[in-house]
Amino acid sequence: MIQSSNPTRSYWNFEEVSVWVEQIANKHDWIHLETIGTTREGRAIYLLTLGKNPETTPAMWVDALTHASEWAGMMGLIHSIEQWVGW
Repeated sequence: MIQSSNPTRSYWNFEEVSVWVEQIANKHDWIHLETIGTTREGRAIYLLTLGKNPETTPAMWVDALTHASEWAGMMGLIHSIEQWVGW
């Protein structure tokens, strides 16, 4: 079962976020997952692109967890993506 976020309950650790990004990308053919780098600790830096053809359609940039201790922003973004895709 795909885990759903609830930012009012708890923050996810890196492993839970990794599972979620893989699951949402596998569930929707219009969500693409890339690893665009690694942290000093060797963790993946993920990029999710939403859209059937993001090269030619309008888009917006939203990011979270720019700084490692900003977990509330990351959970807020995950929750927002779930709302956008109707999960």
